[in-house]
Amino acid sequence: MNYTRVISQISIKGKKLHEGKQLRGSVVCYDQAYMLSTRLVDEDLRKTCALNLAAAHLANDDPNKALEYLIEAEPVQEDAKGYLYYNFGLAYERKGQCTTTTYDRK
Repeated sequence: MNYTRVISQISIKGKKLHEGKQLRGSVVCYDQAYMLSTRLVDEDLRKTCALNLAAAHLANDDPNKALEYLIEAEPVQEDAKGYLYYNFGLAYERKGQCTTTTYDRK
């Protein structure tokens, strides 16, 4: 079985479900992709799957579950780090664990 290809196909389906606001279905798809990715040596693929699954859990209003996967999702690509940190902030905000800081501009 070509796990990478199957993971890609499942992730594409999860993305379509997510975009179509079928959030539970997107969580199921991304969870399947993540579980398959743990069978591979490709750590980058596993981290990408974890990030996708975390985003789906956030969209499904489950910040605790999202944080479990965000912690694992530290991306190698610099351009994905902003997305990761944004989702961390969103998860903590949804949990009510954020503070507002006012900066004094001089």
